Amino acid sequence: MSFVFAALALVGLALTVNAGRPLSARGRGGPRWVPALFTGELAPFHAAAQLGLAAGFSAVGWAGGWAGWAGLGATALSVAGLAAIQARAARAKGVMEQAASAVLGAPVRLPRLRLRRLLWPHPGRPAAVELAPGLSYGPGPAQVADRYRLRGQTSPAPALVQMHGGGWTGGKRGWQGRPLMHHLARAGWVVFDVEYGLSPRATFPGQLIDAKRVIAWVRANAAEHGVDPSFIAVTGGSAGGHLAALAALTGGDPAYQPGFEEADTSVQACVPVYGVHDLLAADGRPKWPYLATHVLKVTPEQDPEAWRRASPARCARPDRPPFLVVHGGADSLVSPDESRRLVAALRAAGGPPVGHAELPGATHGFDSIHSVRGERFVAGTAAVLEGLRARHRAGSEAKERPGGA
Repeated sequence: MSFVFAALALVGLALTVNAGRPLSARGRGGPRWVPALFTGELAPFHAAAQLGLAAGFSAVGWAGGWAGWAGLGATALSVAGLAAIQARAARAKGVMEQAASAVLGAPVRLPRLRLRRLLWPHPGRPAAVELAPGLSYGPGPAQVADRYRLRGQTSPAPALVQMHGGGWTGGKRGWQGRPLMHHLARAGWVVFDVEYGLSPRATFPGQLIDAKRVIAWVRANAAEHGVDPSFIAVTGGSAGGHLAALAALTGGDPAYQPGFEEADTSVQACVPVYGVHDLLAADGRPKWPYLATHVLKVTPEQDPEAWRRASPARCARPDRPPFLVVHGGADSLVSPDESRRLVAALRAAGGPPVGHAELPGATHGFDSIHSVRGERFVAGTAAVLEGLRARHRAGSEAKERPGGA
């Protein structure tokens, strides 16, 4: 049985090495990012499991001989690596504070982590939050959204629109960004988790049109949903981060509002998370071939303007809302360079402030579970959105007073 122990210990060590490797050594994409996500974000659980395994095998005498010693050595190395991964995760606090401070122009200090939250990583819906599933915001079967809000809430509240990821061809609402959605709903926000048309059935910019359609729908039906129509924020991860950024950069653009050209689709804040912000590689070709064959259904040579307008980093403008751009520093599926390029373009174009948080050691999907990095992301994002909302309200009240501008 010592060979079984050694094999299990080596599997644990392999998971730790995969999660702790620097981005340059990981290669791009592939299946390795999924185990890296759950090992890296849940490092204390993995360490506890591996130590428990070693203790159990040792207690029954199944950790002897060279195989047993090899297993114990692998366990020791793995636990040490997991401790280093967790230490890196602790740096997320300072990174998020700095990014939030950049957006608000004032120092931001995040609250202490809640141990109880970290002990239950699964982001279940809080009892205080009610869910209204499958609300239609358009005529198509994919144009539906789930609404989260505090039970018994009656006063108008700010809204958050969440766009899921999935490479514009997959994914669904309800599996991404839930810790942030639940946190804001408990804080009194009204949150909409959005489904949209997917390629190849949909052709881009159909996905962006759906994002803008849901913003217009939320604003037009604000009274029904308990929303303050003057403050709507948009967020999303991966392809959803791309759509969130483009929605924020194309407010009121009639080209992306067929049939609702006059609707107000502006947003007051944007938080793209590990988004794809330039669909073209450095050589001018699509970053992934399927973008031309299944998503845009046209090549860059055939319609270069369509590809430019589909890339947030290539259409930055000063008349936009504040941005908080977040990415994992170890994301091997969507490179952190995507967010760096967007931030550089937004700042070069001028306009409202831009915060940039590149979380050390985080990979794709870190915002989907309760972890140290995930909780720091939620707290920092909430601080930014609440701060922007407070300033917006103060400005509106000042204008309403006699003599206000």
